[in-house]
Amino acid sequence: MSSLHHRGLALFVGAFLLLAPRALAQYFDYSLVPGANWGAGSPNPVITLNGQGQPTPAMSTVSSYLQGSWNAKSDQQVTFVLTMPEAGMAGLIASSVSGYGTKTVVLTEGAAELGRHTFTTAGSWQVPLSAGAHTITFTNIGEDWVNVASYYFNGGTPPQPPPPPPPAPAGNVTSFSWQQATVPVFAKAEATFQLSQTYTNPYDPVLVAVDALVTGPGNIQYVMPAFWAEEVTWETKPLGQWSNFNAPVAGSGRWKIRLAPEVAGTWSVAVRVTTGLGQTTSPASTFTAVASP
Repeated sequence: MSSLHHRGLALFVGAFLLLAPRALAQYFDYSLVPGANWGAGSPNPVITLNGQGQPTPAMSTVSSYLQGSWNAKSDQQVTFVLTMPEAGMAGLIASSVSGYGTKTVVLTEGAAELGRHTFTTAGSWQVPLSAGAHTITFTNIGEDWVNVASYYFNGGTPPQPPPPPPPAPAGNVTSFSWQQATVPVFAKAEATFQLSQTYTNPYDPVLVAVDALVTGPGNIQYVMPAFWAEEVTWETKPLGQWSNFNAPVAGSGRWKIRLAPEVAGTWSVAVRVTTGLGQTTSPASTFTAVASP
């Protein structure tokens, strides 16, 4: 095979490697919450994590208080044996610290010090940790206690949330009808209608805003929101027991407008529908308000 052919093959392989998609780093997040209180739990425990980050023995055997030299008979250190699937971080979150003395936590692996942090208030602290097997120890070399809410190990690329659904077009109004064609002044005028388009969450005005454009006698004009309504049923329970709403009745959803006319005369309402893909406005529909007894 000629050297020119070798070079061509190498260039092809190199270009393929550059174009081939890289797999995302394996995401992991091990959060380990101590479950024992002051003076309880195993002294200076050694915790082994399996491939899913589950501890043996359980964290209920670990005191949340990482003591300093003033209380040397109690836990001053916690050791974790684990394999990091990817490079990431090792750290702890302190929910509170003593108001006296120094509080300095050192993270070590064997004789090597990976980092240290002096706590003056509650907070978090972390250091980088490479992929692979580790035996690391958190030790309080200060004088008084640090109350640890959790130890943690994490890394990789976090999973991305699914993208939001694309906005639906603004639908056209269908089957618009007033509950009553004539209502007394200050009584409820209610209209029900449907839209030609459905929406993933009709209760969210960011996805779909449906408004009534109201015009009344004497050049009264205002905009008010319509709303989505679904029928629900109520649990039947013996007297004295709590009841709850059941799930909405399938197929019962519809749009509604409610308003109270403040003067007698003819009122008209147009429906405006707005989504991220545009806006539509329906022809106006009317009802009559009459004097109230």
